[in-house]
Amino acid sequence: MAEIGRGSVFTTEAPVTPTTPTYNFVCAEAISAGEVLCQSKVDSGQVLKAQASDEDRMPAFGVATEGGGIGDTVAVQTMGSYNDIERTEDLDMQEAVYVSDTAGKATKNPPATSGCGQQRIGIAKAAGNMMLEFDLTVIWVG
Repeated sequence: MAEIGRGSVFTTEAPVTPTTPTYNFVCAEAISAGEVLCQSKVDSGQVLKAQASDEDRMPAFGVATEGGGIGDTVAVQTMGSYNDIERTEDLDMQEAVYVSDTAGKATKNPPATSGCGQQRIGIAKAAGNMMLEFDLTVIWVG
C-alpha cells in the first residue's frame, strides 16, 4: 500500500528483487551448483563443465545454479551477481575472472599453458563471489 509523505511516495511493501536470467539445459555429465559451463558441441541443448585446456569445452557461457546428473535439467545463469562460484583459488576483489584448465572451475589467473584458451567470464566481488560478464572471445595460447 502506497503512502504519501512530503511530496514523495513511500511504500510499505517489500522491494522487488530483480530477477537474474537463467536458462534450462540438459546435463551431458554430472554437474554441481557453481560450476562454469559450456554448451556441448555434440548434443544440442546439453551442457558440460567448461575447461580451458579442451577446445571442445570452450567457450563458457554460464554457471549452474543447481546440480544434476546425466540427463537432468539444470538452470544456468548467464549474467548478474553469483555467489560461491566453484574456483581453483580465492578471487581478488575487482580483478578479472577466467575459465580454469580444471573442468568447471573459475580462476583469477588466465591459463598460460600452450593449448589452453583464455576466456574472461567476469569480475570478482569477493573471495568466491563475482559479477558474471561472459566474453565469448577465447584467446588460445600457442
